[in-house]
Parts: sequence; C-alpha cells; structure tokens
Amino acid sequence: MEFEKDLYIVDTDTGVDDAIALLQAVAAKKKNQIELLCITAVNGNCSCEDAVRNICRVLDTVNVHDVPLYRGATQPLVVPYTHEKPYHGEDGFNDVKFDTEPDMSRVKDEHAWNMISELSKQYPNRITLVAIGPLTNIALAMKLDPGLPTRLKEIFIMGGNTEGIGNVTASAEFNFCADPEAASIVLQLTSCPTYIAGWELCFKYTKLTRQWRDQVLGTIDKPAAVLAQQLEMVWFNDYPWGDHWIICDQLAMTAALNRSSIKKSSPYNAQVVIGDSLARGMMVLDQRVLRYKANNVIVIEELDEEVVKEQMLIAFNQ
Repeated sequence: MEFEKDLYIVDTDTGVDDAIALLQAVAAKKKNQIELLCITAVNGNCSCEDAVRNICRVLDTVNVHDVPLYRGATQPLVVPYTHEKPYHGEDGFNDVKFDTEPDMSRVKDEHAWNMISELSKQYPNRITLVAIGPLTNIALAMKLDPGLPTRLKEIFIMGGNTEGIGNVTASAEFNFCADPEAASIVLQLTSCPTYIAGWELCFKYTKLTRQWRDQVLGTIDKPAAVLAQQLEMVWFNDYPWGDHWIICDQLAMTAALNRSSIKKSSPYNAQVVIGDSLARGMMVLDQRVLRYKANNVIVIEELDEEVVKEQMLIAFNQ
C-alpha cells in the first residue's frame, strides 16, 4: 500500500520568523516527509501583497517552484490595525534591498479562505493547518464553511498569550492583537485538536542563545542561511533581547512537524478579549479547577530545545 504523506497548509503574514518557518516546511517537503498543499498569505506583519512577494522570494531562494500560493485577507475583519513601528519593517522583510524580483507566476487567483475549504473537502481529516499570522483567513474560512473545523486534522497556531504578557501592547501578542475578532472566531469554532504556541513559549520558556545562532547558524553558507542572515541582521545590529535569540513562528512549525518536540502541554478553554479595552487581543485561559466550558485548545508549554535547534539547522542548510 502506498504511504500517505502528511498534508500541510501554511497560512502566513510572511515576516522574518515566518520566512524561517516556511524554510522548515519546505525542508520537510524536500525530504518527502510532508506534502505542502499550498501557502496562503494574510495581512499582518506587512500587507498581503508584500506577504505574497516574500513567500515567493523564500521559495525562489531554495528552488521550490511547485507549491501554489493564494492571496488572502488584506485587512482585519472589523477594526483596521495600525503599526506604531513595524517590527519587521514596512515590507515584512526588514526593508532589505534585493537585486532581483521573485517569481510571482505561482500565485493563483482563488481566495485563500476558499482554497483552505476546498482542500479540506478533497482531503478530509488529513490536513494540518499551520497558522503563523493573524487568523483572518482562517476565521473567514470557518464562517463561510461551518463544516471546515470538522474536516481539519489539526491546527497549530502561533499567537496569543498565556500569562498576560504582551509584545505589541501590555497585554496582547501581535497575531491576536492584529485581528482579535478573527482569533476569537477561530477559538470559538474550532473542533479539531488546536495547538497554541503563545508568546510566553517564545519569550520565557524557549531559550536559544544569540551565541549559538551566530556561531552555528551564522556560519552556514547556503542560500537559505544567507537569506535569513540578511533579514535578521537588521535586528541584530540593535538587538533588544541580549543573548536570547527569540523565535516565534518557528516554534509552532517545529511542533507541527515533530510532535515529539512537545515536552509539556495542557488543554484549556481559551477566549480572546475583543472590544475597546486595554486587554484587547489578550487570550484568556480558564485555569479554574472546576470549568464550565469544554477545552478548545492545547497550549504548548515546553518544547525540546534540541529538536528546535535541529529544525533550525535543517531549515538553514538549503
């Protein structure tokens, strides 16, 4: 019997950490470990169009030309999000200047949310959806196709927070803060296993050092590593995190590609604060002993850092 590969869709707002997460997925595809059905773009770190262009640049860099791309939402569902100071630059790639333009011919006309729905019908209960940007596309897909959550195998989300620690506001993580209504809808409607790699996992509980990043990954002379170095060097010239190399989307991708990397996780009922308040975009976990709502997420609390390092080495060596 022919072996059925795991099927993946990646939804991304293609900033710098998204690019490295995409390199992880592409490396797994090259090793014939997964089938990457498509990549969908969403507004977030940059405009949707810049996100599409950045995806194409990543794929060109590692000579992958057979993965279709689809444009998604160009703005949040309800309230426009304004960057005070875009952490990934205006274009998502830290405004690095490149000598060439990426091949955009692989971008298809269909909307991202429609393709997520259609592919789930074609491959019911087989698709792992990795969402590493604001959840606008996913929320639209679930609202337009109420059966979608029952047809997905699982969802891995980089977003939200578990201890009230924010990164773009005092109380909210960027992906959820950029479209809280979308995040709220997805957590309300999801019915498949839904894993959350929150900001605290990145900021507090995964400790990769800049020294390791520089002395190991920084010495790799491969196209993927060169691209990552170009993109991250803008941060490294004035890095606010000391010796802690903070990675975010890469952690959700690591967990999605290698479940054994999850050393500790717990189920919770999670909601997202919407409306106009200081807590807008914050994810709230019901941590009471007696809970009155069913658990809807699995929060990843600890990852095997050696597996994370291995994933980074594989991603950079392309």
